[in-house]
Amino acid sequence: MMLKIKEFSELNLPSSSEKQELIDFLFNHLDEFGDPRADIEKSIDFALKIGPSFGGFILEAIEENQ
Repeated sequence: MMLKIKEFSELNLPSSSEKQELIDFLFNHLDEFGDPRADIEKSIDFALKIGPSFGGFILEAIEENQ
């Protein structure tokens, strides 16, 4: 198995489908925290500096079969 890592930032924004996949993944795996989708999207927007924020980055790691 191979691990594929993607980095998203204000200079390398995810496509709308990639962003939705991030939101869906976090929504389904936050368990007891249970943040609403809208709050998850706000945190992603903050990290990607969409709107006023300090910015940051998001790392996505996906296991792929070779």
